[in-house]
Amino acid sequence: MVTECTSESLERIQRFIKVDRSNNDLVSKIDTPKNMMQVFEYIQNNPIFTIKAASDHVGLSYNTVSKCVKVLMEKGIVGQLNEQTRYREFEYLGLIECLK
Repeated sequence: MVTECTSESLERIQRFIKVDRSNNDLVSKIDTPKNMMQVFEYIQNNPIFTIKAASDHVGLSYNTVSKCVKVLMEKGIVGQLNEQTRYREFEYLGLIECLK
């Protein structure tokens, strides 16, 4: 039982590392890498987030973070958790998928 759990956990961690590296490479090639990388690094550490929280944490304007999140959504890296148009919540799909 312990061996199975350990093996499954290790596989999930390895999958996440692979996905995270791939996403990191993808994000680093986007037109505005400085701002995009700041937002992406926040998302890596806070896989469920709001634009306001990310904006406050990284010190960028709400609109700048919103644009970065929109691009990350288009790339399939981030997804919206709720159906709202205000107070939207997002998730880092790479991590969430590996945890399922």
